[in-house]
Amino acid sequence: MMYHPQTHIPLRSILGVLQKEKEKQVEKRAKGLSLLESEPKPKDKEVKKTAIKGKATTDEVMMTEYLFSMEGEELDFVFETKDRAATIRDYMQTLAPQLKVESNVIDTFSLILNHEHKMNSKGKITKYFFHTTMIKNLFSMHLEKVKHLRAKDVLNKKPTIIRPKCGTTENDTDCDIFLMMHMEHYNRETAKNWNLEFPTEKQGNTLDIIKMRVRLATKILSHEINIHREKISTEAQEFARRNTDKESRKKMIKEAIKTKKEKQGSERVQSAI
Repeated sequence: MMYHPQTHIPLRSILGVLQKEKEKQVEKRAKGLSLLESEPKPKDKEVKKTAIKGKATTDEVMMTEYLFSMEGEELDFVFETKDRAATIRDYMQTLAPQLKVESNVIDTFSLILNHEHKMNSKGKITKYFFHTTMIKNLFSMHLEKVKHLRAKDVLNKKPTIIRPKCGTTENDTDCDIFLMMHMEHYNRETAKNWNLEFPTEKQGNTLDIIKMRVRLATKILSHEINIHREKISTEAQEFARRNTDKESRKKMIKEAIKTKKEKQGSERVQSAI
């Protein structure tokens, strides 16, 4: 699931598009208003899926500009549940454009999807997302340990590899974004019948992928199960107040992503040796 090099759009243009989508000024948040759109959802209200169409909101852009600036301590928890499942800032920053998403981010998104499915299905679980390191044998062993009646069925079950229609064709940078999109919209139907109404590669979807990175990052950081959501909201507002010059802010984020990409590339080369 990759894209053709000819579809590449310079990061400067990407940041410019996102900036144009800011319909409100940073000063609107000067009084310390929360970027969080609402309080935790009532238990009887269905949780909506991440929007695929439309412009990124002012709050989404503000939250991710702070995240993608690469400011802050890399090992700080920016997402954590009451059960102490957590994600550090360094991993969440890989949702920035042109970066390979860390598997821990996908694991975090799985927690959110499982929570939302439980809320939407009123406790009746019909699907469940596991940790990316979970394999069939280990899962079967766990079921045997808890004396689950289907433990052997799981062990003998042949995995089904889903091949969705949406994706890219020539690099793996954005594969995890498509994976997260399909995880959220999975409804137990055959993959070929899915229609996410997401632009194809031929139609040009590079900027749409960038907006999905922005939306996914915002959803994770501001989600109701994240005990650090208010703290991250406050930090994003402070970042916006400190960096009011648009061009300087764009340059800062561009250089930060470039440095992160070089570091990530170097680490991948070393791990392959």
